[in-house]
Amino acid sequence: MSRRLKISVGIPTYNRPKYLRQALYSIASQTRLPDEVIVLDDNPKTDENYKVVLEFQKDFPFIKYLRNEVNLGAFQSYRKLLSILEGDVIRLMGDDDIFFPQAIETSEKAFLDFPEVDVVCSRTIFIDRKLNPIVQYPGFWGSYYLEYFRLFNDTVMDGQDFIRESLICSLNLCVAFPFIKKKKIDLNGLKFREFDFTVNFHWFLWMSVLRKGGKIFLSSKNLFGFRIDENEQLSLEKAIIGIKEKLIFLSEEFLEYLNVKFSKRERAQAIEKVILNAFLIRDMLIKNNRKDLLERLNSIILSFAEKIRKDASYLLYINSRKTREPFSVVIVTYNNQHTIQECLESVLKTLKEGDEIIVVDNASEDKTQDILKRFETSSKFVKCIFNKENIFYAKAANVGARASRNKYVVFLNPDTVILTPDWLEVFYETLKKEDVGAVGPVSDKAMSGNNVGIYSSLNWEYTPVWMRYFFDGVEEDQKLLSGFCIATKKDVLEKLGYFDEKLILGMDDFDFCLRLSEMGMKMKVVPSVFVRHVWGVSFKSNIDSWKINELSIINFAKKLSDKYGYGNVPLPEKLFTNSVFHFYPYEHMKLTRFRFLFDFSGTKKTKEFFVSRAKVLSSKPEICIVTVNYNSSEDLRELAESVLKSRYPKINMVVVDNSESEDEYERVREIKKIFGDNFHIIRTQNEGFAAGCNIGIRYAREVLRTEYIWLLNPDTVVVEDTTFELLKTVLYTDVPVATCKIKIYGTNYAQYDGVRASEQPFEEKDYGLFRANFLSGANIFLRSEVFDRVGMLREDFFLYFEDNDFFERLKVNRIYPIYTPYTFIYHKVRGNYGILEKPINLYYFTRNILFFFSEQVLNGKFKKGAFFEVLDKLRAIYFTVLSLSFDKSARAVIHGIFDFFDGRMGKNAKIPYELERSRENVFEELASIDIPKPGQKVDLRTYMNIMKINLILSPNMELFERYIQGLCAFLFRDLLQEIDYLYV
Repeated sequence: MSRRLKISVGIPTYNRPKYLRQALYSIASQTRLPDEVIVLDDNPKTDENYKVVLEFQKDFPFIKYLRNEVNLGAFQSYRKLLSILEGDVIRLMGDDDIFFPQAIETSEKAFLDFPEVDVVCSRTIFIDRKLNPIVQYPGFWGSYYLEYFRLFNDTVMDGQDFIRESLICSLNLCVAFPFIKKKKIDLNGLKFREFDFTVNFHWFLWMSVLRKGGKIFLSSKNLFGFRIDENEQLSLEKAIIGIKEKLIFLSEEFLEYLNVKFSKRERAQAIEKVILNAFLIRDMLIKNNRKDLLERLNSIILSFAEKIRKDASYLLYINSRKTREPFSVVIVTYNNQHTIQECLESVLKTLKEGDEIIVVDNASEDKTQDILKRFETSSKFVKCIFNKENIFYAKAANVGARASRNKYVVFLNPDTVILTPDWLEVFYETLKKEDVGAVGPVSDKAMSGNNVGIYSSLNWEYTPVWMRYFFDGVEEDQKLLSGFCIATKKDVLEKLGYFDEKLILGMDDFDFCLRLSEMGMKMKVVPSVFVRHVWGVSFKSNIDSWKINELSIINFAKKLSDKYGYGNVPLPEKLFTNSVFHFYPYEHMKLTRFRFLFDFSGTKKTKEFFVSRAKVLSSKPEICIVTVNYNSSEDLRELAESVLKSRYPKINMVVVDNSESEDEYERVREIKKIFGDNFHIIRTQNEGFAAGCNIGIRYAREVLRTEYIWLLNPDTVVVEDTTFELLKTVLYTDVPVATCKIKIYGTNYAQYDGVRASEQPFEEKDYGLFRANFLSGANIFLRSEVFDRVGMLREDFFLYFEDNDFFERLKVNRIYPIYTPYTFIYHKVRGNYGILEKPINLYYFTRNILFFFSEQVLNGKFKKGAFFEVLDKLRAIYFTVLSLSFDKSARAVIHGIFDFFDGRMGKNAKIPYELERSRENVFEELASIDIPKPGQKVDLRTYMNIMKINLILSPNMELFERYIQGLCAFLFRDLLQEIDYLYV
C-alpha cells in the first residue's frame, strides 16, 4: 500500500458565497481529495457562507465549517487556521481562488518523491471574476510568465535560493500560499520584530519556513487559479501597505533574518521595482484626489529614501577619512557664464590639500572671465589660463593638462555639477590600479556606458544618493567614456601624447579611448559617482562650433582610415560599445566624405576593390524597378516621370497590374507610351502585393536578365540621384541589399529613417550609413542573387509584413541591409490617418502583425514578451478608430484578429463583404449560433466567435478587452497548458 499524507486545506471567507462555492467545487473536483477542509467564516452576522458549505457537506464530510465570534480580518483568520489545521501538509487559500483538478495529487506526489522538500509550489494562473485566465497585462502577468519558464520545471530548489529569486524580481513567486509541511511552521514566530505582515503574509509565511534551510519543489503544471478582483485585492490602501512590507522584506535587517545574501546592486534592482510601483500608485492617488493615502505613501517613500541617504552619508564619511593622492581638475570654458559658477562651486566643496582646478578659458566674450577671476582671487585651489583666442577643446585641454602638477587629472566640462562629494576618492580607488587608464562617472545626459539609465530606472531627487550607496565599489568595463568627465593619469597622457589636436572640437574622447584600448589599458565607469550634465552649452554659444566639429569628425575619419584602411574600419558599435546598440557612436560620427569608411560586409577592401566598383558604377549597369499596381495609375505615372528625370540612363520598369480592371490596364498602357520600350506590363489576378512583386522579380531575372532589382511602391517618387546612390551603396559596401530615407511626399519630414517608420511625419535625424533596423517594402534595392539565397517574398501574407519577414530571412543568411541617408524617395500618405482610414488594408495589417510575431516567437527570434507590444498596438488602433467613428476600420481590426486565431492566411476575398454587412445580417448569424448561458464554459473558438459578433454589433473597448483576453489564451496556450476554454 502506497504511503499517504494527511492533506488539510483552510479557507477564510467573508461575504463572498458565490466565490466560496466555486472554491469548494474546485476542491470537490480533485483527483485526490483532501483529508480536511476548514472554512472559517469571518462574518458572525449572516449564514450565507454556511449555506454554501452545507451544499457540499453531504457528499464531502471532510469539509467543516467554523465561525469567528467577532470579525478578525483575513490576516488573523489565516493565523487561526494555521493553528487548527491538523494535516501533515496544509494549504491556505482565499475564498475567491480555485484549485485545478490535479493540484493535491501532484503536490502530494512531490512531497513523497522528495522527502527533503518542505514546500511545494506550482505555476499559477491569474483569473478574473468569470474564472477566465488573465495574461494580457505585461507589467503584471508578464513578469510571472518569464519567471515560470525560467524556474518552474519540476525541480527541487534550495529554499534560500528561491527566496533570493523571489525578492530580486519583487514578486511572490508562490503567488499566494503554497503547500507546506505543518511541522515546519513556527506558529509563535510568524512576525518580524513585532511587525505583522498582512498584505504579504502568504509571502512571509513560506519565506519563514524556507529560511531555515528547507527545499522547495517547483511544479511545471498550472495547479492553482488566483483571482484578480480590482475592487478588493488590489485596493489602493492595501497596495500602500504592500509597498511598506516589500521595503521591509528588502531591508538589511530582514535579509539577515532570512539568512539570504544580496549584493547591494541586486538589492537596488529589487527595491527599484518596488519604488517604481509606488510611483504608479502615487499617480493613481493624485488622479483620484486621495490626499490621505498620498500622504501615507509619500511618508513611506521618504522614510526609506532618508535611510538610504543616511547609509550613503556613512560611506562618504569613511571615504573622507581615507588618504588619496591629489588631483588636478582641468576645465575648458568658452562663453559658459550660466554654468561655470555652479560647476566650480560643486568641485571646490570636494577638494583636499594638494588638489587644484585649472580653468583654461578660450577667449570667452560673455561674463565667464569675470566669474573666473573672482574664483581665482578667492580660492587657493583655482588657477586660470586666459587664451587670447579660441583654440578649441583638444588644444586647450592639453594646455591645462600640461600645466597640472598632480599625478591624477580629471577633464571636466563647464556645464556639469558634481553631486557625489567623494567623487575623487572613488575615482582614485579605481585609477590607482596599474591596468586602468581612465575612469568616468554616470550622468543624466551622457553617451552609452556613462548614462545613468543603464544602471537605474529611477529618475528622482535621490538618484545621486541612490547610486552612491547601492553601487559602492562597482566598476564597469567600457570601450568608450563620454568626454564630459574623464579621469586619467598624467603618465598615461604622456604615453598617449595627450589629446590629438587635429580633433579640434569633438571626437577627442572617442580617439582617446580607442588609443587607451590599443595600449591594453582598461576604461571603467564607476556608477557610484553621479555628475549632472547640461550638454552642449559651448556649442550653443558659438555657431561656428558645429562646423569645427564636422572638421574634427573628418580628421578622425582620416585617422581611422589610415589605421585600418578605407572601407575596413570596424563598425562603431564594435569599436566603442559592448553591445549591438549602435546609435550612440553613429550619432557622433556623421560622415559625408568618408561615408564608406566602415566595414559592413567583412570583405577586405583594397584600392583595387574600389577601382573595380567604380568601373561598374560608371558603366551604369541595368536596373529594373518592380512595382505592383492596384488602381494606382495616377501615382504610377508620376513615378515613371520621376524615373525618366533621374540621371540614371539604364532603367527598366516592370509593372505588375493587379487591378483586374480593363480601364486601369489601358491607363497603365498610356504610361508605357511616355516611358518607352523599357516599360513592361504584366497583367495578373490580384493575389496580393508579395505575389505581384514575385511575378515582377521573376520577369526581371528570367526575361530581362537584370542584376539589380529595385522594389518600389507605385505611390513613390524618386529624386535625381536616388538610383545612383543606392547602387553605389551596394557596390562600395559589398552588401547586396540597401534602402534609403523615405520622405512624406511634398515635405522635408521623414516617414522612414532606417530606425523607425510612421505615417505621422517626424524630423529627420541622420547618422550616416548603418545597418537598418528593418526594411520598408516601399523601397528595397538589391542584387538579383539575393533571392537565390533567401527565397522570394512570402505570398501568404498577401499584404503587409512580407517585408518584415524578408528582412528576418536576410539576417538568417547574414545579410544586413544598409540604410543610406544621402538620398531619398518621396512616399504619398493620403488622408490624415493613413491606414486607419483604409479598412481592407487595416484588416491585413492586423491579421499579419499577429502572424508575423507569432512565427518569430515560435522560431525563438523574438521573446514572448513581444506579444504584449503587439497587443498594446492593437488596443491603441482600435481605441483610435472608435474615437474617430471609423466603423469599417473597427470591424477590420475585429476580423483581422479572428482570422489570425482561425489560421486564415493569404487572400480573404470575403473581407470587403464582411466590412459592408448590415446589422440584420449579423443578427441572423448570431441567431444561428447555439448561444451559451452567462457563466457557461465554452471552447476558445466559440468564445472568439461570440465576441467577434458582439463587437460588430456593439463596438466598445470593454468588450474588446474580453476579445483580447481570448486572443491571449490562444497566444499563451503553452503557458496555460490544457486551458483551451473560457467562460462567457
